[in-house]
Amino acid sequence: LTGEIYPGDPKLEPVWEELNKSGGSMVFVHPSDTVMPPNLDFGPCEKSPTPNKFDSFRLISLVVEEFPFDTCRAITSLISAGTLLRTPNVRFLFSHNGGAFPYLADRIGYQHLDNVITKTNSGKTLRDLLRTSNIYLDTSISSPTQYPLIKDLQIPIEHLLYATDFPYT
Repeated sequence: LTGEIYPGDPKLEPVWEELNKSGGSMVFVHPSDTVMPPNLDFGPCEKSPTPNKFDSFRLISLVVEEFPFDTCRAITSLISAGTLLRTPNVRFLFSHNGGAFPYLADRIGYQHLDNVITKTNSGKTLRDLLRTSNIYLDTSISSPTQYPLIKDLQIPIEHLLYATDFPYT
């Protein structure tokens, strides 16, 4: 999934339906691209000596800032589209403990989207879905501050999978 398509996009529904029919698929979602505006100015940049390569500041902004938010967008798109309930046999594994999602989950749910989420998920709230759904998180390049949040969200412990981004971690 790349560019401007997130997992909850209706264009992907036939893919999820087919995987659901297979009876037990795991889809690993890891950021590698983002819909971040290409000319967004992050401020002073250290230019790369190699033409056509990311400058180091932009690369850090992508990896450290934008990728976690993009992972959050991917999770939110599946939840708000109702994909998780329609595809119970598809397990979605998100890298890096779900990126920014654990930090923003209550804001997404309670404060903004639970009225949308309950309509597309048979009356279930965001927290209901997290306790019972097919969302899995891996532990690579994660922050210790995420674990209490994940515990508070009641994501089942068996939905946390040990991982590494070798050779980066």
